[in-house]
Amino acid sequence: MEDKWIPLDTLINEEPNTKILSLWNGNRYMFTTGNKKTDKILKKKAFVVKRNDTLFVNCRNLILSDERFGNGYTPTKRLGKHSMLFVNQLNSSQAIGKAAIAGLLFGAVGGAVVGAIEDGANSQAFRQVCFIISSGENRNGDINARMLNDEMMDMMMADHEDLKNEFYSEKSRRKRLLASYVIPILEKAGLFTLNSSNTQ
Repeated sequence: MEDKWIPLDTLINEEPNTKILSLWNGNRYMFTTGNKKTDKILKKKAFVVKRNDTLFVNCRNLILSDERFGNGYTPTKRLGKHSMLFVNQLNSSQAIGKAAIAGLLFGAVGGAVVGAIEDGANSQAFRQVCFIISSGENRNGDINARMLNDEMMDMMMADHEDLKNEFYSEKSRRKRLLASYVIPILEKAGLFTLNSSNTQ
């Protein structure tokens, strides 16, 4: 990623239309330059935009199973050498219905997500979970994202037994999925890497 950045002279941050709802409804940023050709690249082709010290990943081509995250950018962090983490949220009843139809909410993980939504339906924090990107595009140009779960945390905490114990000190699996709980533990483990130097 370090050698694939393209600098932009002008980068305008715009809030997208709040009337446009997506299943995950966390991609709330759009970027323009005033140049139609460049703006088209930003909308459809760019993968990551860096503004100041913050990275934003383009959600347009991100999928979870076969469900798309929708248009717009969302803040992201580099996780280790080969992955990125971003936080997105489920839209309570709309998300439950669509995700269930898509087969995304099943088993213990699905029950945990639904439980988190039901427990904190009026709280944004109780709908925010972490997703990991660790692979490139498939042959259709889509990029798979995975919801961070216990099994992935076990692998990342392999050399941090104390933090693994801290993670599992929360007995509720649904609460362990929440970004507000997971991110501080990942930070303590030093797994977030510094952002390199504007658009990829």
